[in-house]
Amino acid sequence: MKLVATCKSCKEEITIKSKAITRPDLIAEKNETFRLQCQECAIEKEYHVNDVDAKSSNTMKTIGLIVGLSVLVITTLVFFLMGYISTIGIVIGIMIIGASFGTSSSSSNVKAFNSYKITRT
Repeated sequence: MKLVATCKSCKEEITIKSKAITRPDLIAEKNETFRLQCQECAIEKEYHVNDVDAKSSNTMKTIGLIVGLSVLVITTLVFFLMGYISTIGIVIGIMIIGASFGTSSSSSNVKAFNSYKITRT
């Protein structure tokens, strides 16, 4: 999960370096309002935690795809070289790939973060 804010000047995304999973975590880390500088237009403005949105990161999907394909190829080759024609490697590889692309805790964290807003003071 990555946190982003939209630049108030040029409307580009600003990525926020944070380990926060919830808005209260973000407040504890950066305060309720904080300053961000846009990488595109170099203008620094003040943002409220409600201006921040969570987006799903593709890291886990990529890792799952690589591991799933590796298991698929290696297991199938090992069984083939042993003289067996087996679909075990294919089934296990596809299951790993499917699990990494399915609903994960990351997507539920994104939905939870985006649905919870802080009352502005």
